[in-house]
Amino acid sequence: MILYRYQSMKAPFFAVLKAFCVLIVIMGLISCSQFNKIDLVITNQSKDDISSIVVKTGTDHKMFGVLKKGEKLTVAIVPKQASSLVIEVHTTKKIVTTKVDVYWEVGYKGEVNIKINDALQAEIVSQNIKI
Repeated sequence: MILYRYQSMKAPFFAVLKAFCVLIVIMGLISCSQFNKIDLVITNQSKDDISSIVVKTGTDHKMFGVLKKGEKLTVAIVPKQASSLVIEVHTTKKIVTTKVDVYWEVGYKGEVNIKINDALQAEIVSQNIKI
């Protein structure tokens, strides 16, 4: 009888402990993804519509579709390692690759504004990166 009471009290304790641990892990993931990110804002200021843009940071590659003249694209980047930035612009006529002069590491946050010029090259307009 005593053994039965001990086991029945043990089960709720471990269930609460497990739920608490899962909650801590979820909160950690949310805080890392929201607060240690860099917003990359790309504006198409060229005379052409862009059929696709590829954003390359370290080992991550993200491809985005059509960006018409005057439109903006915001990309959230969560640095996983020390890396630089390469932007590849695709039109129906050509592909232009630009190595952008920025650098970030794990924990960096802020915003980088980039414009795509008439030569379809990426240029930094402004940047506000914090450690």
